Amino acid sequence: MDLASAASSVVASAPCCVLTLAATGAWQDAPDAVAAFEERCAGAASIFGRVLDVRLAPGAGADRTVRVYFEDGAGAAACGYRFACNGVERSAAATYENMDAPVALHFSGLPGGGDVARAVGVECGEYGRVLDALPAGAGVLVAFATLPGAQAAAVALDGAAFDGRRCCCDFREAPEDDPCCVLANAVADAGDLDDLSKVEVVGDFEDACGGFGNLRRVVLGGDGVRCYYDENRGAAACAASMDGRRFEGRELSASVECRGSKRRTPAALCAAVCQALAPRPEAPKPPPAPETGAATLERAVAALRASVAAEPRVAQTRANLAGALVRVGGVGNLEEAARHAKACVALKGDWPWGHFRLGSAYFALGKVREASVSLAMAETLEPTNAQFADAAARAKEAAAALLDPLDAFTAEAEAAAAKDLISTTERARAERAAGDFGQSKRKRLEDDSDDEGELLNINSRAHCYICKQWGHSKRDCPMAKCQYCHEIGHRKHECPLFTAALGNAAEAEKKARRKQGYEKKRAKRKEEWTAMLREKTGVDGFAALYRVLGLPERKLSTAGEIKKAYHKRSLQYHPDKHPDDREAAHERFLEIKAAYELLLEGMETGGKGMNGAVFSAGELTDAAAATALQDKVNALAEKVKTSSAWAG
Repeated sequence: MDLASAASSVVASAPCCVLTLAATGAWQDAPDAVAAFEERCAGAASIFGRVLDVRLAPGAGADRTVRVYFEDGAGAAACGYRFACNGVERSAAATYENMDAPVALHFSGLPGGGDVARAVGVECGEYGRVLDALPAGAGVLVAFATLPGAQAAAVALDGAAFDGRRCCCDFREAPEDDPCCVLANAVADAGDLDDLSKVEVVGDFEDACGGFGNLRRVVLGGDGVRCYYDENRGAAACAASMDGRRFEGRELSASVECRGSKRRTPAALCAAVCQALAPRPEAPKPPPAPETGAATLERAVAALRASVAAEPRVAQTRANLAGALVRVGGVGNLEEAARHAKACVALKGDWPWGHFRLGSAYFALGKVREASVSLAMAETLEPTNAQFADAAARAKEAAAALLDPLDAFTAEAEAAAAKDLISTTERARAERAAGDFGQSKRKRLEDDSDDEGELLNINSRAHCYICKQWGHSKRDCPMAKCQYCHEIGHRKHECPLFTAALGNAAEAEKKARRKQGYEKKRAKRKEEWTAMLREKTGVDGFAALYRVLGLPERKLSTAGEIKKAYHKRSLQYHPDKHPDDREAAHERFLEIKAAYELLLEGMETGGKGMNGAVFSAGELTDAAAATALQDKVNALAEKVKTSSAWAG
């Protein structure tokens, strides 16, 4: 067998779409006219897939049969539904050879448009291989490769919503009727039953099948009991549940007739689809993990912060929050603990726990001098507390080891002064309670003062405009709010949120500069690559082919641009438009076709032979040279150079 016979045999066994066409004029039987018509049909069908051959069957009537052979069945199926060509009209539905005919499923009630058709096709692809999906009137037509896939989609998607509208699935193989579940072997012979028995049988099946969907009617016929539903899914659920059940000693055999279908859907397929559509039970949640000590402490801190925000003048709440923050640790938490402890001391200066919390926060922050003073005051206020005494001793040892002797002496002096101040305050309070006042200057000041808290303040004449209290200014007020987070107890420069925001802004600016530099490098690489690719393909590559198709030689064209230029050139130099010089026009027409096919071949092979240039994808490959393609290009380029038709 020679090469031509082998190629003809391959084409004859390829998937084929058989079209019945009627010419708007008269059919031309001349060989040139037949060849031109077949070429035109091949161009019209090439949008659906790779066309291997087009054959026009001879005939004498108004209708002729055209066979279009494709590389795969998807192209043949799409051609059968969408084919259109100038000069002919389709007079009958398409048939298929060397392949199974596609199964058409119509989705009515949907708006037209390619987007809706594409969405329906994608959804149908979950249930079977979809060959094509196209708008068809007031709905969408979907072509399936197999019948089970179409039946599964009809069951699953009947009544589904697309673009806000509910659809209705219909095979349109039979007169439209409601979906039906056929229950065979329900009765031995329906003709032997009287009317009362028929009514009883129908009532039994209405009760048994009414829960699977909107049951419209039950009919007792010769092939069994037929239960009609408003949707395919209800009939499928009935078949899946009733198949194999026994009725009056007989085992039922169920199947489904979908809307408009002559072929029945088996119960096993219905059961599989219903099981896939059934809602899956949620997995049981694991029991909550036992809460750790750190988690408990975090929850306590959050609750105490809320309490302080609600009642900021409660000293005990602030002291508890300071102690919790010290246990959590971290510089930010320790600084916040020191602020709350200061506020506690300002609110209740003679409470030892406030001084202890302040000293503990200072000691954790490394402020040994301040810690020793606060812890000494706590020990003085409650000498019997062993915890205070141990903390004060450790702070004193640390101050002696770490501080300058002068600073250590100053700390001891401040602690002693604080002790004297506290003892004097306590003695004055006791004398006031006993009604016995002394004659000392401090007692006279205490007698003239209405607030014993004045004795703890250095500037008793200062007045705060925030808390409306005497003894301090708004600059030192513990009730001052942060200008950034609006929380009480710290200033903006001490706010951890403000510090974090500054860090985030700096990081974002750094990322933006890095991204800008990356984009510049990427643009430069793209420009260098484009120049190199144009240099390789504009002069030594396909320059002659671009010139034949009328494309700019210094610009890479995509597949769409090449196809558009080919159609424009082929129409311009078609032999029918040049009756005076038909032979020259025919030669130019063949050159245009050859240039188009060579460019398409170059794209499909990844640019082999053209220095690794890919014209559609825009990338460089490492493919080896393809000698055959290069020889064809060189031969056509030489012919173009010697032809006066393409000069310039």
